[in-house]
Amino acid sequence: MHIVVYPLDNGFYRVEVKKKREVKAFAPIQKTQILSEDAVATVVRQTAIFADLSASLNLPQGGPTSNLEERLRQIRRISDRFGKESAT
Repeated sequence: MHIVVYPLDNGFYRVEVKKKREVKAFAPIQKTQILSEDAVATVVRQTAIFADLSASLNLPQGGPTSNLEERLRQIRRISDRFGKESAT
């Protein structure tokens, strides 16, 4: 998914969300929206957060993982790879 922001001449911004067809719709921006300079940062940030949540819910592994769960998984993987070598 890509969020593309185009500046317009009148102080507004055109924001486009480009995603694969199989990705379900999420809010607040679906396809294209014109936003004021005051609103663009907040709305783009919210769209990115919703997109990340939507993507994590649609993972084939069984659902979303928290940052702590992912960090623990990485630590265990590193320990498995390098812990055995240092013991010999």
